[in-house]
Amino acid sequence: MSTFSENFSVDSALLQELGERLVTTPHVALAELVKNSYDADATEVHVVIRESDKGGPEVEVRDNGSGMTLQQIKSFWMRIGNTHKEREQASERFGRPLTGNKGIGRFCVRRLGASVKLESSAKSGRKLEFNILEIDWNDFIPGKDVSAVPVKGTSLVKSGDETGLKLTMSGHRRIEWRALEDRRSYAYLLRQLATLTANRGTKRPGYEADPGFRVILNAPSLEYGAALEGFVGGDDEEDVGLAVDIREKLMGAGWALLTARVGKDGKARCRLDAAAPVGKREFISSHKFTTLQDISLTLAIFVEETGWNRNESLLPLGKLNAILTDWGGVQLRHRGVRIFPYGDPGDDWLDIEKDRARRLGRPSQDDLIDFANTIKARTPLDTGRVLLNMLSHKAYLGAVEVGDDQRGLEVKADREGFVDNLVLQELKQFTRLAIDWAMIWRDFAVKERARQNAEKFRRELEKGTGGKAIPPAEQSDVALKILRKGVAQLKAAQERNDPSSITQAEVKNLASAASLLESEFKTNRADLLRFQLVASAATLSLLYHHEVKYLAQTLTTLSADLDAAIKQLKGPIKLRCQEVLASVGAAKETLDALGDLTQDMGILDRKAVAGRLDLARQTDRAIARFQRVATAYRVDITKRIDAGILVGPMLKGELAAILLNGLSNALKAVIAGGAKKGLIELHAYRARGKVCMDIMDNGIGLNADERKSAFTPLVSDPSSRLYDALEVRLASEDRQLLGQGSGLGLSIVQGILENRKGSVAFVDPTNGWATCLHIELPTP
Repeated sequence: MSTFSENFSVDSALLQELGERLVTTPHVALAELVKNSYDADATEVHVVIRESDKGGPEVEVRDNGSGMTLQQIKSFWMRIGNTHKEREQASERFGRPLTGNKGIGRFCVRRLGASVKLESSAKSGRKLEFNILEIDWNDFIPGKDVSAVPVKGTSLVKSGDETGLKLTMSGHRRIEWRALEDRRSYAYLLRQLATLTANRGTKRPGYEADPGFRVILNAPSLEYGAALEGFVGGDDEEDVGLAVDIREKLMGAGWALLTARVGKDGKARCRLDAAAPVGKREFISSHKFTTLQDISLTLAIFVEETGWNRNESLLPLGKLNAILTDWGGVQLRHRGVRIFPYGDPGDDWLDIEKDRARRLGRPSQDDLIDFANTIKARTPLDTGRVLLNMLSHKAYLGAVEVGDDQRGLEVKADREGFVDNLVLQELKQFTRLAIDWAMIWRDFAVKERARQNAEKFRRELEKGTGGKAIPPAEQSDVALKILRKGVAQLKAAQERNDPSSITQAEVKNLASAASLLESEFKTNRADLLRFQLVASAATLSLLYHHEVKYLAQTLTTLSADLDAAIKQLKGPIKLRCQEVLASVGAAKETLDALGDLTQDMGILDRKAVAGRLDLARQTDRAIARFQRVATAYRVDITKRIDAGILVGPMLKGELAAILLNGLSNALKAVIAGGAKKGLIELHAYRARGKVCMDIMDNGIGLNADERKSAFTPLVSDPSSRLYDALEVRLASEDRQLLGQGSGLGLSIVQGILENRKGSVAFVDPTNGWATCLHIELPTP
C-alpha cells in the first residue's frame, strides 16, 4: 500500500457558472462595479458604454478611488472566494459602510465582456504604483484548470498622487445588452446609483471627512441604449453620446427643486420648479439682507408620500426614506468645503422641527404673508395656516453655498460651525425665507390637488348619470347608489355567464363612483388608479374563469383519447406516451384546482355564504399554488396544524386571500434573502380561546419600525430591500406569480380579518426565524 497527497483544482468552467449565477444581468454588474468604486473611497466614477473598435458594446468604469497595488490585485481581485470585505466593515479613508457584494467584482467584469483591461494607480509608500492587467476570458475553457491559465500584465512605480481604477470590458454579445431596454431593469440600475450619490459629504469619527460621491453615466444612442431615452440628456464631455449626472437626476426626482440667491441689491431671488399643480414659480423679496453678498442655495424637496415626487421609479418610498434618514438636511458649504454639523441627521440649525412641533402656521416674514395673500386659488389659502404642511428638515437634500466674496462669518475654534453673529443670523433668515416660500406653494398644492380630484370625479359621475348636476353634499350618496347598482349588474352577468352584457360605459361609471368616494376619504392618486382597475377588471375575471373551466374539460377529453391510443402501442414509445399522459393529467388537476380557487375568490358569487372552514385543507390548497416556484428556488414550505381546527364563519375566498398573500410575501422574503436553504412554516394552534396561525420564514427580515407601515396600502417594500434583491434573484416569469408589489396584499388581509373579528400583526420571531406574521382567525 502506498500513500499520496493531492490538491483540489478548479476547472475554468466554474468561472462561467459562478458568473452567471452571481451576476444575472449587465445592469446588476454595472451597479456592483460602481459600489466597488464607492467602497474604494472614490469621490467620482464615470460609467461609459460605447461602440468598440471591433464592434459590439464596450464598457468603461473609471474612478478616482484608492486603486489596488499589485499585491492587492493578486491577493484579493484574482483570488476567487476571498473574504477580506467580510472582515472589513468600513472603507479605509472615509469610513464608508461597505456596499459591494463581497468578492464578485471579477464576475461582474466577466459579465460585461469577454475581455477586460484593468488599469490601477495606488499608493505604495511614497510612490505611485501603476499596474495594467489584461484578461481574455475565452482562455478559461472548460477542462482547463484556472491556475494553469496565465494572466499577463505590467507594473511600474512612478511619482504622483492621482490614484484610481479603470476597467475596460469588451467582446460581449450585443444581445445581452437588451436587458437595459427593459425600463424596470434600467430603473433598478438608476436606483442603485442614486442611493450612492445621495452621499453629499459627511464626517465619521476616526476618518477623513467624506466629500461625497458622484456618478456620471454616459452611453451612446445605440440599439442597446434605447432605454436611455427619457432617462438621460445633456452633452457628454467626451462627445461619445448621452451623459447624465446621477446626482442631478436624484435632485430632480423629488417634488420640487428650490434655488435661491442674494442679489447685488440684497434681495432674495427664489425659484421653484415643482410638480403640478405648482409648476415653475419665482419670487423676489422686498426685504434686504444687508450683510449677505455671495450666498446661494440649491435644495431638492422630497415628500414621503406616494404620488407626490416626480420620479418615483428612481426613488420608491422605502428607498427614499432610507436616503433622507441618512442624508436629508440642509448642509452649509463655505468656499466649496462643507462646514459641520449643519445638515447632519438630527441637526435642526434652521429650527424647522422646532416650528413644526409648535404647529407654527403663520410665516414670521412679512414678505411671505403678503405673498400668500396674492395667490389666487379656488381654495383660498389661510395665511395663519400656510405652513402647517411644512415638511421635516430631512426632506431637503442640498446645501447653502457661501462664496469667496462673503465676509463676516467666523469659524469656531473647534472648527465645528460658525460663531453666532449677525451674518449667520441673516444667513438663517435667508434660507428659511426661501424654504417657507416653497412650503406656501406646498400648502397650495395639497389643497388644490384635493379640490381638483374631487372636481374631476364629480364631473365624470355627472356625465355618467345623464349630465345632471350633483350638489357636493349629495355626491357620496350618489356614488354609493352607483356602486350598488354596478355590483348587482356584475352578479347578474355572472349568473347568466354573459360578461359581455356589462358595457364599457357602465364599467367607467362604476370606476368614477369608486374614484369619487376615494377622493372623499382623501386617499392618494395611486390608490385611486388601482381601485379603478379593479372595477374595470371584473368583466375580465369572469371570462378568465370560464376559459379555465373550458381548458380543463378539453384536457379531460384529450386524456381519454390518448389513453385509448396508448393501448395499441408497445415498447419504449408506449412508456413515453404514458409519461405524456401523466403530465396531461397533472396539468388538468392544476387547472381544476386553479378554477376552484378562482371560484372561491369570486366575491360576486351571490350563492357564497360564510361558514366553517377546515384550516388544514385550505392551507394545503394555498401551498400547492406556490409549490413549483418553491421547488425551483429550493424553499421548503411545511405546515404544523393541530387536528380538527375549524375557522369561521368566513368565505372561502377570504381565507384563501389571507393564506395566499401571507405565503406570497414569505416566499418573496426567502428568495430575496438568498439563504442556501429557504424555509417557511405555517403553524396553526389554539390559544386563549382563539385559532392562531404563525407564518414564519428565514428570509430577508423586517425591522421592528417597519412592521406597522407594511400594512399601509401601497407601501410594498418599507425597507426598499426586498424588490431590489428580487430583481437580481427572481426570474421574470416568476414575478407574475408572486406579484409585482402593489402594496395592497397585507392591507387586504388586515381588512378581511378586522371585518371578521380577527387580527394580524408582525411579531418578534423566535427559534431562529427572520420574520413571523401572527394571525388570529375568527373562531366558530
